[in-house]
Amino acid sequence: MDTLKDAMGFDGIVVSDWKGYSRFGKNDIINAGVDLIMAVDGDASKLIEKSKAGIIGKPESAESIADKMIVLYRSPKINLQKFSENGRIYYQKHLSLSSGVNQFIE
Repeated sequence: MDTLKDAMGFDGIVVSDWKGYSRFGKNDIINAGVDLIMAVDGDASKLIEKSKAGIIGKPESAESIADKMIVLYRSPKINLQKFSENGRIYYQKHLSLSSGVNQFIE
């Protein structure tokens, strides 16, 4: 992680245990608006894919993870901002308390 933060200037967070991290903020992580690197599959990967809030790689492949990190590193800031915006929009529409209440009422 020192390489990410120091050498590459990564200003986001790295999640190594999605389930462990999400128990503190539930789905709020997708609404945080910060760059996020996760090597996950299953529900977490599906969430990123559905929300269009990031790039999906193969979590079991260090090469795939490194390739995706390089893609992110080389991406224009506007693309990274779009990931954040997509995440916030998806969160508000599908995961926020108000969206849950509205689904219950309907």
